[in-house]
Amino acid sequence: MVHGAVVRDFAAQLWALRDRMSVGDLVVMPLKPESQLAIGRIAGGYRNLDSEDPE
Repeated sequence: MVHGAVVRDFAAQLWALRDRMSVGDLVVMPLKPESQLAIGRIAGGYRNLDSEDPE
């Protein structure tokens, strides 16, 4: 179970990044359980998806 403060902090970080990221920017995200990095590039504008499953 995720604590409410953790969810609020994560949401605040995402909102801050939303206004700073641009199409073509490189994104790096740590994958803590695997001690690896996920690397990607922003391919389009911001979209709010109503479902939890992006597919």
